[in-house]
Amino acid sequence: MTAEPRFTAGAWRFLAVQLGGMEGLLTETRRALSDTARGDPVQRARFAEAVVAARTAYLWIREAAGRAARRRPTPPSSSR
Repeated sequence: MTAEPRFTAGAWRFLAVQLGGMEGLLTETRRALSDTARGDPVQRARFAEAVVAARTAYLWIREAAGRAARRRPTPPSSSR
């Protein structure tokens, strides 16, 4: 029976860095929106969807990192 792979804390940190990049892109997109785009309901909806996706990613990463932190490491099994 094989054990399922575990992600290490490094994996969650890597995802957090990617999330920071997404948030940076959203910030720059918001700054770059013209007044016309800001008033367009379709553009506003698209931007809102991007914000919701980034927030959802944040919540998933936070939950996964919390679970990883609470999980006790198991010593490697010895096959000798």
